[in-house]
Formats: sequence, C-alpha cells, structure tokens
Amino acid sequence: MFEEDRLKFVQAFRNIMRIRNVLPSFVKYDVDDITLDPQRFEKFRGKLLDVNDKIKAPEAAEKVSIID
Repeated sequence: MFEEDRLKFVQAFRNIMRIRNVLPSFVKYDVDDITLDPQRFEKFRGKLLDVNDKIKAPEAAEKVSIID
C-alpha cells in the first residue's frame, strides 16, 4: 500500500510541476491566482526528491564499480 501511495504522490506532483511550468505562457496568467504558496511547493518538491533518491538507491547498490 505504501508503494502505491508513493507512486500516486509522484504522479500527482509531476502533473502539478508540468502545469506550473506551462501557466506563465498564458496571457491571463496571474501568479496571485495560485493557491499553493512557494514554501509549501518547495516542501513537496523536496519530498519528491527524497522519494526519487529512495527509488534509485537500490539500483546504485547493485552496480559494480569498474575500479573494483
């Protein structure tokens, strides 16, 4: 269940990031219309980066160094 929740969070927040990047291209866009304040957005972004690190960590552990 935890993995499903993590996947849903990643998908939802990626959609938010895409939309947030596209919005300024519209003429009627006003930054005051966004209800998600920048500090909270960065908090969620940090959580997304943490999730990505946890997902990638096992892959990095499996790789064998060329030096070894």
